[in-house]
Amino acid sequence: MLKAIGTLPVGIEWNGQLCREFEYREQLVRDAIEILESADVERATKSDSYYGVCLMAKRLAVEGIDKEAVTPELIMNMTQVDFNHLAEIEQKQVAKRESFRDAAAAATNPPDSVAEIGGELQRDPDHAGG
Repeated sequence: MLKAIGTLPVGIEWNGQLCREFEYREQLVRDAIEILESADVERATKSDSYYGVCLMAKRLAVEGIDKEAVTPELIMNMTQVDFNHLAEIEQKQVAKRESFRDAAAAATNPPDSVAEIGGELQRDPDHAGG
């Protein structure tokens, strides 16, 4: 599983402390299912933005804040700078996962065409049929 460990540019104030160190993991199927089975389901199914905030809350751990306290409400009250920072990390995680898939596909699948292997198709003089 891909995880990013870093520091929020601004941080989240929690119990009088500024918490900035975080871990942000890639999305799991369980995250979506848990949202759809939670008290947030009605709002999450009506708003893609809120659903995204719910997903972010599931995936984020912030040093100094209990995991149960990392809720959609907490995410909605973070600064836009911190939110954008996490969204950028999410995009990088998706790109990295796609690059893993592309590399695995290239390693397990032979090229489908001459163009894929960079060669040129030429007539075999020994089999020059009509």
